[in-house]
Amino acid sequence: MVGLRTDSKLLVALDELMGQAAALDDIAGRSIVESARALRQRLDEPKATVDLVTFMPDAEYREQVTLKALGLDEGTTFLEGVPFVVRRHAFSAVSSHRLEELRPLLVVCLLDGPEQAEALDKLAALSSDTTWLMVLHGGEGLPGGTKASLESQQTVVEEIGPNDLERISLPRRMQLPHFHTALNLLHNLSVSNALDRLETVIGLALDQQERSLKARRAMNQQQVIKVQGRRQGHAHDAASQLKQLLAQRIAELEAGLAGQVEARARPQTGAQSRMVDDLLEDLVGLTEVKRARNTIMAVPPPFEERFLDKIATRLRQDGLNDLIAMRDAMRSLEQDMAKAAERCELPSPTLQIQLLTDQPLQELVANVVHLERRYEGSMVRKGSYEFFMAIRKYQMIVFMMLSTLGLSLMRELRFIMVPLTLLLLGLGAVFVVRSMRREREESGETELKKAREMLRGEARRMLADVARQWSRLLNDHLRTIQSTNAQTMDGFLKDLARKQAENEEEEKRRVQLLVQKNDQQERRCAELRRAHQNLQRTLGRLRNDLHQTFARQARHLFA
Repeated sequence: MVGLRTDSKLLVALDELMGQAAALDDIAGRSIVESARALRQRLDEPKATVDLVTFMPDAEYREQVTLKALGLDEGTTFLEGVPFVVRRHAFSAVSSHRLEELRPLLVVCLLDGPEQAEALDKLAALSSDTTWLMVLHGGEGLPGGTKASLESQQTVVEEIGPNDLERISLPRRMQLPHFHTALNLLHNLSVSNALDRLETVIGLALDQQERSLKARRAMNQQQVIKVQGRRQGHAHDAASQLKQLLAQRIAELEAGLAGQVEARARPQTGAQSRMVDDLLEDLVGLTEVKRARNTIMAVPPPFEERFLDKIATRLRQDGLNDLIAMRDAMRSLEQDMAKAAERCELPSPTLQIQLLTDQPLQELVANVVHLERRYEGSMVRKGSYEFFMAIRKYQMIVFMMLSTLGLSLMRELRFIMVPLTLLLLGLGAVFVVRSMRREREESGETELKKAREMLRGEARRMLADVARQWSRLLNDHLRTIQSTNAQTMDGFLKDLARKQAENEEEEKRRVQLLVQKNDQQERRCAELRRAHQNLQRTLGRLRNDLHQTFARQARHLFA
């Protein structure tokens, strides 16, 4: 006899297991392949190994049944080419010792006393279908419950009574062909157990891979839906919304600036008109140039200069405020466009915004703010003749009344008429002076009001002209910005559409590759599952055949 041999069908099954594990192509598969290779390397050794474990009573009985009765020494012993690894244990070690089921195992147990029977029950729980339990007893045999437990897990039980101790000699047994065959069957059963373990691990790995492929298929379906959704013009619609936002914001800014300029220059209620009214309140007098027949009235030149300077300064300041508001609005527009593009998952468009300088404003104010006509009024200047004629008016009235009343004889009474005449002339002079002064004041106030109204009209003209032309400048500049950026947005839309089409095609190809790869993996996993199920059935049949054959050999040995 030459050692123990492994059934060729088991070796074929092992090779198939290695192939299935290699097909898993993951960490678990590589680990299974390493374990299978280690098993195959052990099976390819010239001689398989049989473990021999002896459980003896305590020290006082160890001299009665020794290893010499078995014909072996502790360590490794070769019998007919079969290496036996011999280990000795006391009953106290049963509870912590695990029996190996991946190689043939001979267990020799000396049963003597109830404490050994209890230890044997523990030993039965650790046995398997690759265990050959040789129980040496004093004639009472194994308890029924222990024997039934061992037989339920297909453990081979050989009871040796006190009269058959010579049967335990392994050198004698190795001469029996059925014993060697039984050991060889135990060896193949241990190989079958090892294959079962590998097959179970492969099954678990297949389950994990199937779950992973199922989850990956769901993810691929989501990506397909996402790509299809993007192909419905999402990016183009979003970019069109950006273009509409640009036009809307510029239109709002144009209307806002125009309304602000118009409101400032509105007569009576506008801020600029109220400023003009306040300036005109400072005009309290006119210059006078006396001529032969009349007096020329005009607005003082210093007031005109101050008046025009105040208006020009206010117009420049309001225009600069409009430019600042436009600049802030453009910055806000750029930020809003960037945020809108980010929300739509688009690249931020670059706006071309050239801000308006204050040079056109300065030129406009310089060209408009001036007086097209200056006020010039006149008052009749009364001389000495008119003065004396006005004084005589009172005397003539009195004398005319006296003549009417028939008192003309009083004219001959010079001592009465001379004083009366002097009195009337004096009173007339007083009244004429007062009247001329009051008349002059009233004429001056009238001319002052006329001068203010003329200046107010000129100011309204200047404010209206500046407001109209400034609004046109702002609107033209904003429309230029809108036109320029509309062309920019059109180019942006074309580039975006082109890039989107390229990205969609690339994404579509990528998703298709993922789906195809996942389908291939699923088909391969299904093939592995079918091969694994076939291997399960094959291993089950081999194990049943080994058990049936071993049962027949055991009957020959125990007959």
